[in-house]
Amino acid sequence: MDINVHLIKADFHFLHMQVKEKDMDHWFLTVVYASSREHERREIWNQIRHIASTISDPWLVMGDFNEIASPGEKKRGNAS
Repeated sequence: MDINVHLIKADFHFLHMQVKEKDMDHWFLTVVYASSREHERREIWNQIRHIASTISDPWLVMGDFNEIASPGEKKRGNAS
């Protein structure tokens, strides 16, 4: 299978790229490894929102967002 990947943006916490597979339309992929620091995660989310506003084609966003659904998921550190 022929796959071409064009890197659009490289950030310390994510890579955003366009993927083109042979005989298929292109699509976008963003791979995230977010910071455990809340203020840095906020900035990453802002950048992802900006990317989202520029995309109308299929897009997959995946990775480790370092987000928790409830305080009970947190093992160490400040409970807030």
